[in-house]
Amino acid sequence: MEADLWGVLAVAAKTLIYGGSLVAAGSALFLVALRPEPSVAAEARRAGLIAGAIGAMATALFVLLQAGYLMDDGLAGMVDPFALNLVVDGPLGHAAAARLVGLVLIGLALAVPVLKVPGTLLGALLVAASFALSGHATADPRLVLSAAIMLHVLGISFWIGALWPLHQATRLSTPGNAADLAHRFGNQAMLVVPTLLVAGTLFTVLRIDPVSALLTSPYGWMLAIKLVIVTGLLALALKNRRAIVPTMLAGTFGSAAKLRRSIGWEAVGFALIFVTTAVLTTLTAIPGTAH
Repeated sequence: MEADLWGVLAVAAKTLIYGGSLVAAGSALFLVALRPEPSVAAEARRAGLIAGAIGAMATALFVLLQAGYLMDDGLAGMVDPFALNLVVDGPLGHAAAARLVGLVLIGLALAVPVLKVPGTLLGALLVAASFALSGHATADPRLVLSAAIMLHVLGISFWIGALWPLHQATRLSTPGNAADLAHRFGNQAMLVVPTLLVAGTLFTVLRIDPVSALLTSPYGWMLAIKLVIVTGLLALALKNRRAIVPTMLAGTFGSAAKLRRSIGWEAVGFALIFVTTAVLTTLTAIPGTAH
């Protein structure tokens, strides 16, 4: 897609899809994995439901934008039955359907206690799978690329889904409980983060041939920007684990405020990652492929 109005709107919609869908899935995964106290759990559920609604609406908007791009006929093209059928019957439509079903399941998991675990697991898997059903993951070896994308998405979801409840825990919980929750999340993140990094690296190595083309292509330059942001996020996460959370556990005054500020910067970093990813998958071609 070219960097015209349709391209800009598509990037905006994709950014909302990434943010909404991953926060929704991550909020539910956070609740299942960490079982925070009721006040923090309520914040996670609220964030997940709002994010899920945003992700669902952005997914529907993206389908309409694709139809409009095909017809190139303004708003009328977005609701043209022929163009909509083409999109819905293709990979983008299949991805959208899987994502919407996944978000509905996550919403039910967040709202209905008995569905908490099965709804979360199935819903998060469907959301992750939706990103492997279209776009860059559909090349060969498709099974490996799809698995890498799904692991990557699930890892990022768990990380970003923890940000708001951890932020609110520093306000709603006692310092000891907030520190314990942050410590337990850090322990689990030590397993999740390497997995998402390996999955992202594997996808890049398998999808780009030759890898050296990254140095001379717009795709490579955008990917480099994304990697710089990821490096910053990893540095923040390491600072939280090694410096801030231990001071919270020790009851040091002001440590909770430091964690809130750090989490705020992490949220900014993830927003930038979603924008760069939307540009990568919409406006830039992978070296050696037709866009």
